[in-house]
Amino acid sequence: MKPVLYFHLFCGWTVLWAAFEFSGQTPYSAAVGGLPLAGDYGASGFWDNPALSANTNGIQGQFAYVVPYSLRELSLGSAVILAPIGNFYAGLGLSSMGNNLYRENRLAVNLSRTFFQGRFFVGLTIQGYLISVVRYGHQSTWGMDMGFRYQLTDGIALAGAISNINQPRLAGHSEEIPQAVRIGALIRPLETVGFHLSLEKDAWFDPQIALGMEYRLTPHFTLLSGFRSEGSQPSGGIQLLWNQIEITYSLQYHFELGATHLMGVVITGRP
Repeated sequence: MKPVLYFHLFCGWTVLWAAFEFSGQTPYSAAVGGLPLAGDYGASGFWDNPALSANTNGIQGQFAYVVPYSLRELSLGSAVILAPIGNFYAGLGLSSMGNNLYRENRLAVNLSRTFFQGRFFVGLTIQGYLISVVRYGHQSTWGMDMGFRYQLTDGIALAGAISNINQPRLAGHSEEIPQAVRIGALIRPLETVGFHLSLEKDAWFDPQIALGMEYRLTPHFTLLSGFRSEGSQPSGGIQLLWNQIEITYSLQYHFELGATHLMGVVITGRP
């Protein structure tokens, strides 16, 4: 979707992808196509839509680990914590990918609120981006995202988000940081079944479509599947829930670059 970075890291292999392509990935998000904008989870949707932090009914934390295209040398770790503060919901997220040769760091501060008896969410996120490359120094910038979610009916939710509306530049190139408009919907024909549909248009690239499905087999076990038109990437995963602990594993497959493995846990405090 974004321009490809070519870094030969003196280790005998070459990594091919764009800056911050994985820093917003969570196991749940990747499993259902990568853009669950209208999802009814809080921490799992933190990086996708600034409004989703308002889905939290108490303090919630998420920890995720991602191995992009099976390259453990450039694995990614991220952490998110959400908490209600008065009439608002606040979130803090940190993501770091790479090693001592090449590293991407991303820090996000979020604020959201609900309106109309909890049917309409709005949110704002300020993010800092930092890339450091050995012998080449580092580059940094910041961006601002906005988003909403509206529960149209009991079974249909609509959502939208705009990323980096301030049009930040990294190393003099604005296309290195995603500047995208996203719209999406979550349709639940049954309480145990959900369908995700999202459309993304980056300022620099062709539109992308993401589709996803979740099917709760039991109160403790959910199957996840998805597809993203960028690279024709299928995905899938499983989700285990026990009391206030949710564990998710997912796999996203790129037919040229291989498999990306994602694992994570979400811990929710009692309301």
